[in-house]
Amino acid sequence: MERLLYREGQLLSSADLRDAAERDDVLRSLHVKHQHGTRGITLGLKVSPAAGGGAVIVGPGHAIDTEGRDLLLSSQRTKPVPSVVGPERFALVAAHERPCRSGCGCGCGGAGHSSEEVGRTPERLTLSWQQLPQVAARAVVLAVVRVTAGLIDPPLDLRGRRYARRLWRPRLASGSTEGRNLWREWKEAEAATDPLGLEVDVDTSDASFRETPLYFATLAGPPKGSTSTTASDASWPFGNGSVLDALPLGFVADAHADGFLFRLLGGAAPFGFPFGASEASDQGWHVRWVGVEAGGPP
Repeated sequence: MERLLYREGQLLSSADLRDAAERDDVLRSLHVKHQHGTRGITLGLKVSPAAGGGAVIVGPGHAIDTEGRDLLLSSQRTKPVPSVVGPERFALVAAHERPCRSGCGCGCGGAGHSSEEVGRTPERLTLSWQQLPQVAARAVVLAVVRVTAGLIDPPLDLRGRRYARRLWRPRLASGSTEGRNLWREWKEAEAATDPLGLEVDVDTSDASFRETPLYFATLAGPPKGSTSTTASDASWPFGNGSVLDALPLGFVADAHADGFLFRLLGGAAPFGFPFGASEASDQGWHVRWVGVEAGGPP
């Protein structure tokens, strides 16, 4: 693809304008396919049997094919069923039609017509019957019918219809409080004398979560090679460089989009954290976290 540039006073032909329109169409389809990742029926395209059972009636509507292109049906259309003895099952499939540039449908691309004959080309889709189970996995299926002696054997099967939905991509982010620890005593109330354990604020604002995500936290010990040799350190049953599951030692509290409070139970190891706040900060105990924001329905 090439970007089309124009200059003042330039003489433009119909081919120049068509090329510009086709470029916009390609960019739009790429955007829909790869950015939104959606396909299927967006509106309408209801299917019902016609009187006599020899055809189906497809109502107006819109769909998106697997390439992100628009499938537009602006008016009701009748589609005869295949003339087979059967019984056989067929899927009614909608596909994108690349019409002739002249609008005549002959596929000449406008080359076989004079400039006076070249006019507007309507958006359109084609309807075709594909025999089961040869239907492509990514086809936009509108309905499935069972045909016997050229007539529909009711009822219509609409379970194969796929509806376009917004693609929900979870937002993932991770971080650590290493080098930024400031542990403090965790108390049930400010006036309480006996602490329940330790707590530290975890800032996740750099992740730019829009809603409160699911947080998963682990407790990490002093870096490997640390020379800390305090008495309390010796009583801790894990060596330097340990990474521990936060439970049952601690848990996430007061979670919000920009962070959470991580709390550790106090007491003797291995059921509690045997350090004081200053020792935990000095020795480099820190929290490693992962946040998952679903961004859509559960």
